[in-house]
Amino acid sequence: MARLPSSILDYIAAQQNRHKLRNMTHILTLPIRDSYVTETSELQNATEEQIVACLEKSRDQVRSLETEKHVNFLNMFLSPDAPLPDKFTGLDASRAWLLYWSANAIRVLGGELSDEQKKGIPLTLESFKEDGVFGGGSGQDAHAASTYAAFLALADSDDEDAWGRLINPEEVLKHNLKLKSPDGGFASNVGGETDVRGTYCRLVVASLTNTLTTELTDGVIKYIASCQSYEGGFGGSPGNEAHAGYTYCALAALAILVPIREMDQYVNVESCLAWLSARQYQPEGGFSGRTNKLVDACYAYWVGASLVLINGAVHAGPSLWDRKQLAQYVLNCCQQSGGGLRDKPGCKADAYHTNYAACGIAMSQYIYFPEGENGLYWQATSCDGADTSICPVNPVYGVPLGVAERMRLYFTLKEENLK
Repeated sequence: MARLPSSILDYIAAQQNRHKLRNMTHILTLPIRDSYVTETSELQNATEEQIVACLEKSRDQVRSLETEKHVNFLNMFLSPDAPLPDKFTGLDASRAWLLYWSANAIRVLGGELSDEQKKGIPLTLESFKEDGVFGGGSGQDAHAASTYAAFLALADSDDEDAWGRLINPEEVLKHNLKLKSPDGGFASNVGGETDVRGTYCRLVVASLTNTLTTELTDGVIKYIASCQSYEGGFGGSPGNEAHAGYTYCALAALAILVPIREMDQYVNVESCLAWLSARQYQPEGGFSGRTNKLVDACYAYWVGASLVLINGAVHAGPSLWDRKQLAQYVLNCCQQSGGGLRDKPGCKADAYHTNYAACGIAMSQYIYFPEGENGLYWQATSCDGADTSICPVNPVYGVPLGVAERMRLYFTLKEENLK
């Protein structure tokens, strides 16, 4: 094996010494640095120092997940008789999301929703219905993202009676077709932008309600492929910068539309894998969402699930990223002492980051295998030393394995019974 040039070895040693990480042998950092100081470079340096301080305390150990604290934190968002504090007023259009993030994170963390919480989810969502789907809050316009969140919150509730009462597949299909664009993508709302996120959200609700008709899916694959950037990841729309969230939406949408093993026939999987692999930073261990951006715990899921989907397509193997380092970043640096998970040290915990950081840990604690050629159904086996109190998560839907599958089966059987 060729030896690295002495100048590079000296640089690695200097970086390890700078971060006092000589006992953490799995970390080698080769950041690209130059003498031109920018706001971005200063933020990167400051973030590294904060994260290294957290990692140094653990000395290569992964902190335990403080499940009880996190579940208690999430319960705040699912109490119908206890209004949220005034500071949450700005999230009024995200109330469907708050239900999904909170209920889903509780389940992913291995907790159980109370009967009151299960009943409260559909009760709250009833007032969000608009044009056969859902808005973000009472009296608000229907939107692809809030509909996606509402469907997954309902799936997490396990309330089949509510599914039948609140979801009409014919209305869902009619609404989705109304928002389809000539280029094959979908708008998020009437008069709104067309992007790969709205497209993914509409395909999810269509797959859950068994309304993936030929008319609905015509041209969608071509549209998704057109969103792949020169970097390898996917942007929100053609010509946009690659972003981990949009990359996940693109890959998960393809998994809904085509056999998982055929994904590489439609997009450049190799280029996408290279871009995703570059999202894990040293010495932080976490994932960033874009080139030259900071790590963020939510990308533990957006990037982690994308890598799971890529692996399902090309059998690249389970070691596409450093699972231990990702776990160290999330568990050692992003658990807030009072409960909840956060973006990074110095930030406050919220329901969004708690959900996606938990789902990201689930991506790292298990090896996932697609069942047959279908990208909608997955099996999981735990990694050595994994924390199996975390539930395995379906990488296409972002809910515990079995949750989306149950809703999909419900509407499939319902349609068959109507024939």
